[in-house]
Amino acid sequence: MKAISATLALLLSLCSQMVVAADAPTLVGIDAEVWNGLSRTSWITQGDGARVVYAIVDANCSYSRELFKKVQGLANPDLVQVRWVPVGVLAGVAEDSRYKAAAAMKGGFKTFSFVMRGGAPVVKPSQAEYAPVDSNADFLFHEIIKYSSKGVPKFIYVKEAGNEVRLFSGVPGQAELVKALR
Repeated sequence: MKAISATLALLLSLCSQMVVAADAPTLVGIDAEVWNGLSRTSWITQGDGARVVYAIVDANCSYSRELFKKVQGLANPDLVQVRWVPVGVLAGVAEDSRYKAAAAMKGGFKTFSFVMRGGAPVVKPSQAEYAPVDSNADFLFHEIIKYSSKGVPKFIYVKEAGNEVRLFSGVPGQAELVKALR
């Protein structure tokens, strides 16, 4: 009987430790590298929820604009904080993309939204205001590219039921967006 009681106590102890671990996931390895790197980028915030998702976008990229549009219809701003990381990397129009990204960083979400819907920014960034955009592009090309294909958009979040970072190249499907944004 003592052996059964000891085994039961050990099992209960292990189960309670697993519950604690599930409530406070710790990212390790590649997941931690990606997520911690994202926290060092410059972004434009939409929403003020506790759940954070990142989207790396180029205003001249049709897929980035499609992602922006889909997120607008799904994101619950009370639950989710979308951190838009603007870059200027699209081949052939990189300088225009870089300008739009810097203007959006300077003007905030209203300017960013206008630019992502195809508008031309009226805000004129200074040369120094390009630095965060260039840093974002460096992060994309030197860090994210290790784990994903080249290009934008990138959509990144931590799965709710664990400690795994989900990184998408392109526009995720509707079901995946719903999981991340609600």
